[in-house]
Amino acid sequence: MAAAALRVLGGRALTFFLPFYLRNTLDFSYPKVGLYVALQGVLGIVSGPLMGALSDRIGRKPVLVLNFAALTVLPLIMVTSGRGPGLVIAVTLMGLFNSPTQALIQATAMDLSGKLRVQGSLIGLLWGNNAIFTAISPTLAGVLVSLLGGYHIVFYYAAIVSGVGLLVMTLLPIRRSARATAPGRPARRSR
Repeated sequence: MAAAALRVLGGRALTFFLPFYLRNTLDFSYPKVGLYVALQGVLGIVSGPLMGALSDRIGRKPVLVLNFAALTVLPLIMVTSGRGPGLVIAVTLMGLFNSPTQALIQATAMDLSGKLRVQGSLIGLLWGNNAIFTAISPTLAGVLVSLLGGYHIVFYYAAIVSGVGLLVMTLLPIRRSARATAPGRPARRSR
C-alpha cells in the first residue's frame, strides 16, 4: 500500500505538471507539448506485458526495484536536460517504467495474499488507496510550486517521493512466488 501510494504521489504530480513545465518554463508550442505528453504513453503500450512477463520469470521484486529506481532518476534527467535530447529520452523512458508499475504492485499483492483468498478485497483497497493519493498528488505539487516558485520543483518532488518508494520496495520481504514458473513449464504440484 505504501509503495503504491508513493508511486501515485510522484507519478501523478509529474504527469499533471509536465505540460505546464514544457509550455511555461521551456516555452514549447502546444503541439510539441502534446507530442511530449504522448511520448509518455508510447512505450507504456508494450512495456506492461513485457515487464509482467519479466516479473513472472525473475520475480516481482527485481522488476519493481528497477522501475522505482528509474522513476527516481528520470525526473532528475528531465529537469536538468533543459530543451536537449535528454528530455525527450527521459520523457519517453518514463512511460516505459511508469505504466506497468501499478500492475506489478497489484500482482505482488495478489501473490502475497494468495492463500488468504482476499485478492478482490486487496485490489479494491489498492484502487481506493490510489484514488486518495491521485486526488492529493496534484494539489500537493501545486502547493509546492506556489511556495517554492517554479514547475521544476515538481520533478525534484517526484524524484524524492519515488526514491522513498524505492527504499520501501527494497526493504519489503518479497520472495518469488511459488506459483511463478518459467514460461512453458508447468507449475509443480504439491503432494
